[in-house]
Amino acid sequence: MPANRICPVCGGNLEGRPGTVDFQYKGGPVRFCGMTCLRVFQQFPEIYSPQGVGDVPALTLEDSSA
Repeated sequence: MPANRICPVCGGNLEGRPGTVDFQYKGGPVRFCGMTCLRVFQQFPEIYSPQGVGDVPALTLEDSSA
């Protein structure tokens, strides 16, 4: 069972959410909120899991105007 409770792509909460998708990445399971996020992850895994599998926060863009 995947350890992550948050979708690594969009940041959505996965606990109790229907329609989640599990995927094996670097020997460990990763859960996504749906196929769209899985496809994005498959195209750019280095962006969404720089520290490996687990509760990796979703990609966030910092406000450069501060």
